[in-house]
Amino acid sequence: MRVMLRSKSIESVEYDGETASLLVTFLSGKKYIYAFVPEKVFSEMLVAESAGRYFARHIRNQYKCTQVKEG
Repeated sequence: MRVMLRSKSIESVEYDGETASLLVTFLSGKKYIYAFVPEKVFSEMLVAESAGRYFARHIRNQYKCTQVKEG
């Protein structure tokens, strides 16, 4: 499920509960997949006052990530 965000840095997020992976698409167009992210963390990000701030505090540098290469 892709969720568009109102954020100064993040365009959208997609969560896959089967693999516990979170795909984050930034406004810059860069995409990263974060591994082993609990669904609770994804849910909290969606209702946070600032998704970008929540991401910086609770996801970035907390979970292994891989940049998605386009093309």
